[in-house]
Amino acid sequence: MQDRMKRRQLGQTIIEFALLAPLMFLFLYMIVDFGRAMGERIMVEHAVHEGARYAMVHTSCDDIRTRTAAQAQHIIDLDNVSVTYENNPARAGDTVTVKVVDFDYTPAIINSISRLTGGTAPTIPLTSSASSILEMEVADAGGCP
Repeated sequence: MQDRMKRRQLGQTIIEFALLAPLMFLFLYMIVDFGRAMGERIMVEHAVHEGARYAMVHTSCDDIRTRTAAQAQHIIDLDNVSVTYENNPARAGDTVTVKVVDFDYTPAIINSISRLTGGTAPTIPLTSSASSILEMEVADAGGCP
């Protein structure tokens, strides 16, 4: 009789685990995916700050944008990076702003579920900007996209 009770409890435990395991793994995967999104956000913020520091002493917009994208380990495109100057022509002491725009992170688990249901996945915007004070004059400050 007692042996039968143990088998019954073991069967109940296995069924409970089979029902709860997918939810636990889904929750764990969502935590990992959220961590990836935060990692990319930190990477973008670092890249923008590095781009603004680089823009203090370099005048080529293409170089500044390339440096910013490279610092983000190329998860952003050059089209996502904009460089704006306070004045045109910009003088030493003016502000230069480097910004990452139109860059969104799509969580993998939500993207997978959306593809299965035929919908579109919501995205997390990862925009960031940083400003620095110029240390030199930029003659064609209006030529930056």
